Amino acid sequence: KNYCVLFGIFLTEELPTFIMSLGRIEKSLRSDLGFGATYFVLRIVLHTYMVYTCFAFPSPEPWWKMFTWAFEETVFGPMKFNLILTITLHYYWFTCWILQQIRLARQTKVKGKEEKLVD
Repeated sequence: KNYCVLFGIFLTEELPTFIMSLGRIEKSLRSDLGFGATYFVLRIVLHTYMVYTCFAFPSPEPWWKMFTWAFEETVFGPMKFNLILTITLHYYWFTCWILQQIRLARQTKVKGKEEKLVD
């Protein structure tokens, strides 16, 4: 049923996790911009496209079957449900990351002003 192909596609979404883990292992390898850019491209843009394509084509199945796990009866039912849950979580995490970057930028700006006052 081509679930291995889908697994491979979704596995590419883990590249931002790899970039973030490199920074955790070695501080010099930390790249907030690299993490954010790959997260946006893979987990926001690609995942949104996958959700769109999954829902764009009409399905002969009733809408309520997407909440069931009967793979024999449905083709994309459980996948649609999972896609909606994960894209919601990805949007939430990306919003939190943006807010964190704004906070860190403000803290750096305040520290820079404090250092000028001390000099």
